[in-house]
Amino acid sequence: MGVKNLQANVDSRLVANQVNGTYVAKEADMIRYLEKVRTLTNSFKAFSIRQVPRSENKKADVLSKITSTSCAHLSKKVLVEELKEKSISEVEILAIVEEEGDT
Repeated sequence: MGVKNLQANVDSRLVANQVNGTYVAKEADMIRYLEKVRTLTNSFKAFSIRQVPRSENKKADVLSKITSTSCAHLSKKVLVEELKEKSISEVEILAIVEEEGDT
C-alpha cells in the first residue's frame, strides 16, 4: 500500500502498553500476537501506538458494545464477522505464480 508512517489508536491500555514495552506479555497467545505486531511494525519507517479512552472515541465505544451483546436483535445493516482462526495461527497458504505471455 505504500504506507511509511503509521499511528495506531486503540482503546485497550493493555495492548498499547504491551506494544510500547511498558507492560510485559505473559500469556503464550499474547506473546505470539506481540511478536506478530513487532514483525509487522518493522516494515514501517515510523510507527506509534497510543491508547484512546473509549469516552473520547465514540466509534470504538459502539463497536465494543456490539461485540459484547447478543447478535439476534441487530439490524440487518450491521454485519458481524466471527473469526474462526486466530491471526497468530499458522495456516498453510498456496502461492500464486504469475507467468508472462499466453498460457
